[in-house]
Amino acid sequence: RDIYCIGKLNANPIRSHIQMSFQLVFADDEKNQNGKYDRKISILYKIGLIVEDLVQKGLNPQKSRVVVFCKLQDDTKKATELMKKKIEEIEGWKNIGVDYFHADRNTREKETIIDKYRNGGITILFTTNAFGMGMDIPNIHYVYHLDPPDYIEDYLQEVGRAGRNEEAYRDAGFSEKKPIQAICYISEGVFKDQLDKTSITWNDIETIYDAVKEFIS
Repeated sequence: RDIYCIGKLNANPIRSHIQMSFQLVFADDEKNQNGKYDRKISILYKIGLIVEDLVQKGLNPQKSRVVVFCKLQDDTKKATELMKKKIEEIEGWKNIGVDYFHADRNTREKETIIDKYRNGGITILFTTNAFGMGMDIPNIHYVYHLDPPDYIEDYLQEVGRAGRNEEAYRDAGFSEKKPIQAICYISEGVFKDQLDKTSITWNDIETIYDAVKEFIS
């Protein structure tokens, strides 16, 4: 797929067995027939990227869980529906469970989802930042963000959900030499719109990135 990797952080302020990367999704891949940005098309395209990545890396639902962070509650439900349809196209994925989680689901639903996610009834979970502290799932080995969070602290905390149990991630084939990948997708059009509303330039972003990378190396 035609996608641009902005960069990877080989060092990690969370854990050495997690590698973070940021991938730019080009605006043309998120437009509808009228040439305008379409949120559903954007989500569908990113789900395609996630599925491609999981297939390439050999997701084993017996050993690993997948978490996909979304900024909006509506996105978690939309993404779940789209992922379920996508799964039907993948050989051997028929029994992979998918669901969504956010703050406004009732207490019973939340408890059921977390229990199924922990026990393997759910492999792929789309969630807002409501899935945070206290949600200690030991075998989350794939972390994706459909969009970057508003704050770096949120991003680091969400990435930190991965690889909580050393025995589990090593059994799944991950290590410091083959780290768990945390991928954050950034929509070109949305990102540029956000930049236009601020005084920050792309050069500023690159300078900050280089400074952070040097600091944690």
